[in-house]
Amino acid sequence: MAKCCHDVDLISYWVGNKECVKISSFGSLHHFRKEKKPVGAGSRCLQCGVEPGCPYSAKKIYLDPAPDRPHWPMSVVCDIEDAPEGYLHKLKEAIENGK
Repeated sequence: MAKCCHDVDLISYWVGNKECVKISSFGSLHHFRKEKKPVGAGSRCLQCGVEPGCPYSAKKIYLDPAPDRPHWPMSVVCDIEDAPEGYLHKLKEAIENGK
């Protein structure tokens, strides 16, 4: 359920004001599995030896270039808009700790 809500959001946006009759969403953990992890990969992107060449790098997606304000996809990582430590600090903490 954690990710299918985004599918529902997109479908709702695409169809506009039309009434929904039926929705299906599906996925699997076929790709992102421990046994498919590259040799030398770390547990977290910011401490990973293969991160520079990884297409799924959280560092590239969320931090390069360093954002000056919350925007998608960074803004959905965690509730960080009003973090007293600052947006970038809280975003890095979320990526490092998964919280």
